[in-house]
Order: sequence, then structure tokens, then C-alpha cells
Amino acid sequence: MLCLDVCTSIDDWASVRNLRDFLKHFYEIILFIFGTSYVTIMTIKMKEKCDKYWGDIDKMNLLMFVACV
Repeated sequence: MLCLDVCTSIDDWASVRNLRDFLKHFYEIILFIFGTSYVTIMTIKMKEKCDKYWGDIDKMNLLMFVACV
């Protein structure tokens, strides 16, 4: 007998299937939004946007501080 037969139940496998389905939809949404499956490219784009609005405090629009509060 394998450990998988003893250690996992039908409910465990159902949970794994639900997680797999969720991750599949999440992956498809990421591909649709960002057009790539590479996480590094996505993080680079996010960093560029962050730097655009929050990068240099001297160049930052002061209304951004008000919006945060």
C-alpha cells in the first residue's frame, strides 16, 4: 500500500481539485491582464508604476499623501 492511499482522504483530493481549478482561473486572468506568464515581467511593470507615483518624494504629487490619509 502506498502512503498516498493511507494519508489522503477523498475530501483531501476534492480540496486539491478545487485549489487546482482556482489556480487555473487565476493563471488565465494573469495571462489576460498582463499578456505573459513570467512573474518577473509582471513585477517589473508593477515596480515601474510604483516608482512613477511613489518613487522620488521630491517629485511626488502632494495630493497622493492626502489620498492615502
